[in-house]
Amino acid sequence: MSKPSVTSNPKKKMPASLLFCAAYCLLLSVALILVDGSAILLAVYAVMSLLTYVVYGFDKRAAQKGQSRISEKTLHLLSLFCGWPGALIAQHRLRHKTIKQPFKATLWIMILVNCGVVMWSFNPIFRNTLQDAFTVVHSILPQ
Repeated sequence: MSKPSVTSNPKKKMPASLLFCAAYCLLLSVALILVDGSAILLAVYAVMSLLTYVVYGFDKRAAQKGQSRISEKTLHLLSLFCGWPGALIAQHRLRHKTIKQPFKATLWIMILVNCGVVMWSFNPIFRNTLQDAFTVVHSILPQ
């Protein structure tokens, strides 16, 4: 009697970090719609995430070839400036920068700071202060 072939391909469980990323992007989209916000913020996240993903890919390739690497500071700054969804996706897909705990902890600090600033920007006090600052700067500039 022949053995049944085992070709099971169990579905990989999506990491919590990617679920967080998807939920954040969805909530941000809804928030922008509700406050008549500009979709430019979503475009910034998309472009910076793509850039961050590509930079992680270059760093992974450099690590494999023993070439000079991209600094962790650069990777963290990209994450801070709206590139963190790309960083999380790159960590998962490229399996890069997933072991070193200090790097991961700093990455999550950058993510929380970015999310905090973006969420705070929805506060009317912040929006009015920013608008007042632009008005002052515009009035100072020569016409």
